[in-house]
Amino acid sequence: AAWCDAHPQTTVAVAPADTSRADVDLLAPFYGRPAISGALLRSPQDVAWQTPGPNLPLLPAIMARRHSYSTILSASPYLHQVGGHNLLGQIHGTPNMIAKHIKDEREVVFYEDLAPEELRQFLPRYHGVADVHFSMEESSPPGSPDSGSRPDSPTLLDGEVSFVDESAVDGSIPANGSPVNPWGLHCYEKQVGGSRPGDSSGSEGEEAKRCLLLEDVLSDFNRPCVLDLKVGMRTYRDDATPEKRRRAIEKARQTTTGSLGFRLCGMQVFDQDSRQYLCRNKYTGRGLTSATVKGEVSHFFSSCPALHLREMLSSLTIQLQNLRSIVAGLRNYRFYSASLLLVYDGEPVGGQVPGVALKMIDFSNCSHKQSGAVADEGLLLGIANFLALVTDLSEEAGRTAAT
Repeated sequence: AAWCDAHPQTTVAVAPADTSRADVDLLAPFYGRPAISGALLRSPQDVAWQTPGPNLPLLPAIMARRHSYSTILSASPYLHQVGGHNLLGQIHGTPNMIAKHIKDEREVVFYEDLAPEELRQFLPRYHGVADVHFSMEESSPPGSPDSGSRPDSPTLLDGEVSFVDESAVDGSIPANGSPVNPWGLHCYEKQVGGSRPGDSSGSEGEEAKRCLLLEDVLSDFNRPCVLDLKVGMRTYRDDATPEKRRRAIEKARQTTTGSLGFRLCGMQVFDQDSRQYLCRNKYTGRGLTSATVKGEVSHFFSSCPALHLREMLSSLTIQLQNLRSIVAGLRNYRFYSASLLLVYDGEPVGGQVPGVALKMIDFSNCSHKQSGAVADEGLLLGIANFLALVTDLSEEAGRTAAT
């Protein structure tokens, strides 16, 4: 590292000495430059020989897994997963932490080493990685430290509410009346298999899955209304195959990703009268246009009392402005296919004025550049257009309240 600092024109991305060639190849595109394992280096001359040309960044010792749990944790399907492809779980005994199945190591890299300090206020808190056993039952896997004890996590169905799928339904999505969000149940059955709640068959033999452990940003909300928006004009990463690029570009062209820079990927709204979460998934989002998306976002805020709606939207406007300002200063990052997660309380305890939380999630396609003349313009466009939409809704809410 010292030699590289002294020779900025011949530096190289160097992983820890025990990093495998396969892992080096996997991680190199994340940094936008070639990388080699420290085990392959014999002298500074090797560095210059391996990497003639422009500056190359140093890879930090990410493979050491500084925040790794040595015990197997247990989890139930997450109640409020409205979108995404990765399975989410509620960690038993820790109601403010969720598990996200790791399908791509790059998201671990982002949270452990690359997440910019300026952006952390908009990120869920990162707690490390662990092997997690998923089950419909709220109990620990055999042999785990808390096996036999009943966890403190929320029950799958609290007896008062249920989830109803209002989407343009794909045949694989579960039917109405689910005890968890239907999209989350779809992800569970696809990636774990086994039974649904109330089925005694179970999935006892399922192996534990390697997971990110993240803050549950919904844990402070009594009846969380959740909106997942994929933001940015580009949704494929730097090393995507030509076929993946073609599909992503076509999907963007056919949806509001191409026209507005954001697309609805899922949402749930709590209806106090029916005691149900009304859920819509990514298929609803794909069918929206620049003309209809505003109505869908307005529907998302329908659980907020009209008396408080403008105040809540004004708070969200300020958060979006702050996020836009931060992203504009991050010239070395490209947040391809990241999402904005919005949460407010559809039934605040004690009749409190509902607040709204804004987080940025999903970083497996993020890219960190050596240098960048401008920030992620596609992401900035998406934030700006969504900000304009929220501002319009806030002004309309103000006019309604005045009458």
